[in-house]
Amino acid sequence: MSGPVLSVKGLARWAVVGDVTNSLKPAFRVCERIEGTGATVYRVSPYGKHEGVFTKLSEIPSDTKIDAVNLVVSPSVGVIALEEMKQRDIKYCFIQPGADGGDVLTTAAKLGITVQRGCVLMQDMQKV
Repeated sequence: MSGPVLSVKGLARWAVVGDVTNSLKPAFRVCERIEGTGATVYRVSPYGKHEGVFTKLSEIPSDTKIDAVNLVVSPSVGVIALEEMKQRDIKYCFIQPGADGGDVLTTAAKLGITVQRGCVLMQDMQKV
């Protein structure tokens, strides 16, 4: 692995937003990578209903605490996810390359969401 170590200490419950059901897509591998740290991952696919997968963050039960979200989606979908993060009081967002375009970064800043850009698949991650 290369790049700085991603500090995930205290971030034990994640949501990954992307094509999380297709094993050939990066979002699927991001889920596996985060689960490998010992974290719980809630899979969110805005691309259709699948068993055990949510289609948006707001479908995850409101009493389920989520510490961080990883975006692996187009910027237009990312902005929607950021709005849902604000509604759920989720303060940390990791954004994969390509998901950080458009209004994503400015929206995150306006909403007070802390962003880390980088590739979870390429950077070392601490165990939770």
